[in-house]
Amino acid sequence: MIARFRRRNLGWAALPLLVALGLGITTACREQSSYRILVTVTSLRSADVTPAEMPRLSALWAAQASETIASPSPDTRLALATLLTGQPPAGGAVVCGDLLRIGRSERTIAESLRERGYRSVALLGQGDLDARAGLLRGFDERLSPAGRGDTPCLPDEVERARPRGGGWITARLLGDQFAQYLREHSEHGRHFLWVHLGELEQAAAAAPGSYPRARALSEVDDALGYVVDTIEQLGLADSTRIAITSLHGVGLGTDGEHGHGLSFGDHVLQVPAVLSPMPPERPRDFTSLNAWLTDAPEPRGSGAGPTSCWPARLYGWERFTAVSEQTELLRAMRESRALANTGAPGAAIERLRDASQKAPNALAPRTALAFLGAKNGTGVSASLADELEHLSGDDVGRGLDAARALGAIGEASRAMALLQRLAQGTPTDGERLALASALADAGAADTAARLVESVAEAEIDDPDLLEWWGDLLARTGNDYRARQVYRRAVEQSRSGEAAVYAKLGDRAHALGDYEEALGAYAAALEVDPHYRYPHARAGDALLAIGEEGRAAAAFVASVKDTGRFVEDTIQRVDLLGRKGLGGAAAIELDRAIEKRPGHPRLRVRRARLLASHGESAEADAILDALLATEQPPASAFAEKARQHAFAGEWEEALAMLRRAEPGAGIGLVVEVRQEPMYQAPATPTTLRAFAQRFGQAVIDGIGKVEGSS
Repeated sequence: MIARFRRRNLGWAALPLLVALGLGITTACREQSSYRILVTVTSLRSADVTPAEMPRLSALWAAQASETIASPSPDTRLALATLLTGQPPAGGAVVCGDLLRIGRSERTIAESLRERGYRSVALLGQGDLDARAGLLRGFDERLSPAGRGDTPCLPDEVERARPRGGGWITARLLGDQFAQYLREHSEHGRHFLWVHLGELEQAAAAAPGSYPRARALSEVDDALGYVVDTIEQLGLADSTRIAITSLHGVGLGTDGEHGHGLSFGDHVLQVPAVLSPMPPERPRDFTSLNAWLTDAPEPRGSGAGPTSCWPARLYGWERFTAVSEQTELLRAMRESRALANTGAPGAAIERLRDASQKAPNALAPRTALAFLGAKNGTGVSASLADELEHLSGDDVGRGLDAARALGAIGEASRAMALLQRLAQGTPTDGERLALASALADAGAADTAARLVESVAEAEIDDPDLLEWWGDLLARTGNDYRARQVYRRAVEQSRSGEAAVYAKLGDRAHALGDYEEALGAYAAALEVDPHYRYPHARAGDALLAIGEEGRAAAAFVASVKDTGRFVEDTIQRVDLLGRKGLGGAAAIELDRAIEKRPGHPRLRVRRARLLASHGESAEADAILDALLATEQPPASAFAEKARQHAFAGEWEEALAMLRRAEPGAGIGLVVEVRQEPMYQAPATPTTLRAFAQRFGQAVIDGIGKVEGSS
């Protein structure tokens, strides 16, 4: 993630479109450019680039005679592998993108440009472009969703740059971050920026009608226009070399295919591309485009033909089976999805069963049958598990698909056995990492850690791989080894990842090495001062060594500043109270009361704090003064009821609740039970007695009083 990037509004729509900015029209290359920019888009067809659907990109592309460039694969990651390394995907082997691992002998654009002093940044909007494939090698910083090979970010209430659990980052946000980076670095240094827009893939995966493709095209076009406008506005056009290209097209019904991965037709592999400044000889494919971006003397690679594993993996077809010959099977798959989406799962299941019988080598209809049957609680045939296992054979890709389907129908033990068997074979590095991810998800973190280790030990300079290895070791409880691996990860990262430093701190903390833990948390905050999690964990470490004053300061810093003074104060006071730092909580509250002396919620909180320390007379005085005002706040009645309840004075508590606004005391009993700063008989028996006397409704809600004053 890019620590210093903020989610600011940088004036997305403030710049006029400068179509005639000269970008993509210049015919002479500069000898040396300060900026190299690559913008990639998935599933964008040449037919999409029209004045009606994409006016900004259409204008730029038309200026270059609307020429296309050849993609090496309908698989996103395989196409990227060629574009970023200049080599055919997997050396020309037939692999799937989710099993890809770029070889160590193949250098990415970022690695090549690093040798010439370029700093590299990746801004990725698509969540499945994880670091496991090696696509992010050489990048100094990145903004990207967590991919399938990643573990979620550490807990943090702040809106982290890298969303948890995968997903998408919008083109608009990526455009903002792109503009911010250029503004911060527009006068010095050399920089390579890769921006990847995934809106069209997101639209394809969305529920019917929820995210139309036309909207996705418009959002991508706006982002591309904003990227171009920013370069021109900052006066960087003459020092920038930029390529905007689709990675592959999409079927949308051509030859019966509505996605991508099966067809090798021109509608998928001949893609729109815009270059600026236009080189004397226009790149013809991704290999030569890589050479143009890196100043390689001549295109590298062998120019191998298009490749994709998906026809064989999903349907058992031969490598270049014409999709048009398989329209019946594809139609059956599409119709079953439509039936399921329209509330007819039974009909969908029958359609899949029929397709499975007619296609004995096809795994896809059987996995779809398993998932649909599990989702709708519909029984699946006893033979389905056997068929899934048989069709997987020794193929890792098919085995992964079959294992997921087996898990869906309750055959977890068979799924685990299948994954273990495949792991004991001779998988490639990419297959090892894919199996590790599946095994970790299935609960076999120890086996997963060994698989990652077998790859990481040969690639000790890959911080992303080391981080993942450390995550798996931590999950197995091997804190000592995990700490060692995290240390290596931060040593290999050029700029350092705040989350990795925090993970290192957690492992040191678990081992009782508080000095190293505090150093790691401090390093995380140096990388990203807005990352609050390290503050909270540093507070725990400081408490462990008796540094209560510093611990209190750390805890206060860990609470998000929302700009709402009273609410933020109460959050800090409550946190300090939960940590047993009542004195610090009182100081924090007194400071707030000095700034807002008449605020009733702060005074009620002060009364609660006093009561928690046995100073009931002072607490009563504050509450009585509030209750004597012309319009007593509901929170004062509720706090008075709390104190009566803790004293076992249930009738008095109910009387106070009745005087508060309706619903003001609903959360009383739950708050009594959860509030550790009170030393009162909030036992289950007491709670049951109170519920029996005053009704279950008192317990059902939580916290409504806090918003009433």
